[in-house]
Amino acid sequence: MRYLLLIAFALLAACSRAAKENLIITSSRPAYLIIHEIVGERIPIKNLLSPAASPHTFSPGPSEIKAVSKANIVFYIAENLDGWAADLHAGHAVEMMNFLPDAMIIRSDNHNHDHDHDHGGSDPHFWLNPLAVKAILPDLCKELSGIYPEYKVDFERNSKKFAAELLALDSAVKRNLSAKSGKSVFTFHPSFNYFLKQYGLTFGGSIEAFPGKEPSPNYISELTSRINSAGAKVIFSELQFSKDVAQTIAELTNTKIAVLDPLGSAKEVASYQDLILYNSLILLENL
Repeated sequence: MRYLLLIAFALLAACSRAAKENLIITSSRPAYLIIHEIVGERIPIKNLLSPAASPHTFSPGPSEIKAVSKANIVFYIAENLDGWAADLHAGHAVEMMNFLPDAMIIRSDNHNHDHDHDHGGSDPHFWLNPLAVKAILPDLCKELSGIYPEYKVDFERNSKKFAAELLALDSAVKRNLSAKSGKSVFTFHPSFNYFLKQYGLTFGGSIEAFPGKEPSPNYISELTSRINSAGAKVIFSELQFSKDVAQTIAELTNTKIAVLDPLGSAKEVASYQDLILYNSLILLENL
């Protein structure tokens, strides 16, 4: 009987250990889409944010804390976007933006979202440039292989395939948006600067300088002047936020509203490639 109990305890310990080691947590949908391309179906990946949530305004609750406690590794985008994910995990938390080459980082004063570290005012939305994602793949692969060495060859193979797909994706989007080069784009908040810079578009301004903080009357007045001066016919809201402020500005400027999706929450988005193509199509159809 004692022998059987020892076996049972050993099996329970092994199961517990395996359950912890075989779970990857991502903070947001973009992180999930990128990590999934490398991992494939080998290891379960749980994403913390619901499709309607924004990492800018998200506040983790007990269910998220419990989920993170079971994971052996957590991937999050940047300290000044979703750094709360690192605070939830006492083990191995990986900030993906740390792997982005300095030459590819867009500097901005608008992204210190009350976190302790703000990357010197850098814009954290790098995932909207496929070549920025390609640049961080080797380090992501290394991090994953350190935790799961038995899958190192698989990770490297998947990463190489994904890198080739990113190059093809970048070329396709450049070709599709070439006729819109130089157009001014007014977004809900400054989330598309990496995308706009990569594809020859100009950031005209944003409806909210900081997500979740309604603009002041002076800010709205200045923004409407910029929209009118640019001759813009459309302003872009985001799927994760209310259209109320955008509607007000659209009425003041006689523009229409189109909706972008920086996080990949739309039902049409099932992969990273879908995320980029979805937004490029919205811009192509409305600019």
